[in-house]
Amino acid sequence: MESVLPRYGDRYGINNFLSMKRDPLEFLVSAHGQCGESVSMKCGPYRLVSISKPHHIRHVLKDRSEIYTKKTAGYKGMVGYLGNGLLTNPGGSEWRANSKLLRPLFWPKRIDNTDGIITYWVREYRKEISASALNNEPINFTSLFRRLTLSILCDIMFGLTEKTAINSISSDIDTCIHVAFAKLYDPFYWVKLSNISLEKRFQEARKRLREFSLVLLEHVPVKHAGTELGAYMQSILKGSGRSRTQCRDEVVTFLQAGHETSSTALNAIFYRVFSDRSLQVSLQQSIDQLPASKRYSLDNVDLVNQCIWESFRFDPSTWAFDRYAAQDDIICGEIPVEKGSFVVISPYVSHRLFSGFSDQENFNPQANFQYVGDLDRSEYIPFSVGPRICPGATMAHKEIRETLIGMLDGFDYVDANTDELRFKPSITLKLSGDLTCRPVIREASKKKNAITTKAVII
Repeated sequence: MESVLPRYGDRYGINNFLSMKRDPLEFLVSAHGQCGESVSMKCGPYRLVSISKPHHIRHVLKDRSEIYTKKTAGYKGMVGYLGNGLLTNPGGSEWRANSKLLRPLFWPKRIDNTDGIITYWVREYRKEISASALNNEPINFTSLFRRLTLSILCDIMFGLTEKTAINSISSDIDTCIHVAFAKLYDPFYWVKLSNISLEKRFQEARKRLREFSLVLLEHVPVKHAGTELGAYMQSILKGSGRSRTQCRDEVVTFLQAGHETSSTALNAIFYRVFSDRSLQVSLQQSIDQLPASKRYSLDNVDLVNQCIWESFRFDPSTWAFDRYAAQDDIICGEIPVEKGSFVVISPYVSHRLFSGFSDQENFNPQANFQYVGDLDRSEYIPFSVGPRICPGATMAHKEIRETLIGMLDGFDYVDANTDELRFKPSITLKLSGDLTCRPVIREASKKKNAITTKAVII
């Protein structure tokens, strides 16, 4: 089957393979920069087709999703620590049964009552920011966001509120993600002596993560804040006839996917906020004027949501999806794809190429999201599209909105290390190091607190 697409790189794919292993995101950006919206390439022994046009994306991820499976090296690599849960299952009848069983967990009627839990945990971790401000010390926001998002997830999905246990396991998840990506993209991983101790840490972290997941399965959820998702989660998993190992794999998947996506998204948006003083001030003013009735609104076109939507667009946590073509196909009658080829779709790339955004090449919340009603799901795909769209997207948006409001309300941030950092691909799109910044209590908040204290004394 002859491809009509422009070809990128060397004929035999050796340089392509090495470039992809070195930095897969830079490789995709370079390929599309040279060849345009669609490109074919050899990458070692693999045939790759990378697409970015909305109708091509819709064809692969939605219209013909049954022939484009997750039987890829990337997803197989994650099975090593995630197991065979909803995220890594390649597709077919087993995956459809699992999806039908678990997706109702995230129906709006089930997560509408989680606002109180999210607010509680944001206030709990906000105490660390207050302490740092009083001591005039910087705070590690990367660590804080990992612990915060995992605390919210464990509370909402499993009813677990033990902060010490949650904080401990967050670093184990980070270790597993780091090593899983290294195994996928470092062809010399197994021959580097320096990786011996890293592999040992990975095995220990994976063991603790799996043990923690089994604890969650047996935990008796505490009913509070109007949600019983924890009990519902357990009843679904245990009542589905699954083995203990299968239930554990689903819990590990929820911990990794639900926690990592939200924490990296928070890192990205605060990186942008800390890098742009005018954006920080505008957000604070928007939050100051935000009516209580709109605090949890995910549809309101205010600056808070615009920044979140823009962060999902410009710095998407899931920087690429890959699919295996189980049979010959012609995408939209335009692009031939041979059986056994891999189709790559990068939200990072497609969001920058799509001309429907007013300023697609820059981070510009107000220009790119003046309104959102006219956006097609295949034009804006931070959480994928079709039957395998991320079920936790709404919950992630809730977490991020409440965290952005809670962390900016009453604080200024200075001396951030944003100049030292850049975005780089891992299992998710991450910063190259931990994001740190020094919080300062805003003068307006000081005056407000002083007035309140005076009124109480009088």
